[in-house]
Amino acid sequence: MNCKELVYLLGEYLDGSMEEHLRKDLDSHIAMCDSCTNFLNTYGLALRDSKMSFEEIENLDSDGDGVSNIDEFNAGTDPTQNDYNSLPERPVILTPENYDVVSMTPQFRAIEFYDADSGDRHQKSQWQIYDELSDTQVYNIKSPSSLTTLTVPRLILDENTGYYVKVRYFDNHGGASEWSQPVMFMTDVNTEDTDGNGIPDHQELEGQYAQFKARPVP
Repeated sequence: MNCKELVYLLGEYLDGSMEEHLRKDLDSHIAMCDSCTNFLNTYGLALRDSKMSFEEIENLDSDGDGVSNIDEFNAGTDPTQNDYNSLPERPVILTPENYDVVSMTPQFRAIEFYDADSGDRHQKSQWQIYDELSDTQVYNIKSPSSLTTLTVPRLILDENTGYYVKVRYFDNHGGASEWSQPVMFMTDVNTEDTDGNGIPDHQELEGQYAQFKARPVP
C-alpha cells in the first residue's frame, strides 16, 4: 500500500465498503505516514461536514495554495499544508524555569506567537507533559484558547515528582512550529485543603478509598 493508492481507495475506506484485508493494509500505512493521516483527516472531515462527493473534495484546494487536493497528492505534496507557508517561530517557555518547584496545578507561560508571513495568526497550541523518570506522557492538549499560557488541571500531576513540559504553536494554515525546548520542573508536596479542615485533599481521598476497600462485601 502506498500514498497514491490511498487516493483511489479512500472512498471505500470512508464508507466502510473496503475489504477487510485492504483496510488493514491501509491502516498500517496511515499509521506510519503523516501525509496520508492529514489527507485522510481532510477528506473525512469534508465528507462528514459538507456531504460533498469524493470528486468534489478532490477539486478543492484545502491549503489555499492554488493547487487542487488531487494534484497535490499525485505530486507527492501535502494537500493540507501550504508549501509556501512559513512555519511559526519555535516557542520558548518562560515560566517555570528549569527545575523550579511548582504547585500541583501550575501555570506555564510561553513567548508570544511569531510568524514571518504577514497576516498569519496563532490558531492553537499543543502542550505536552511527561514524567521525567519514566518518560511517560501524562498530559496532552491541543487548545485554541490556551495559546501562550496553560494551567494544569487538578489530579494530573503527582506530588514531589519530576516532570518536563514542552509546547508548539500552529498557524491558521495548520503549520506547526518546532517543539520548544523542554523545561524540567518538580511538583511540591500537596498541601491543598479545599474544605479547610487541616487535612490535605489527597490524604482525604486516600483515606476514603482505603475505607471503601475495607468495607465488607454484602
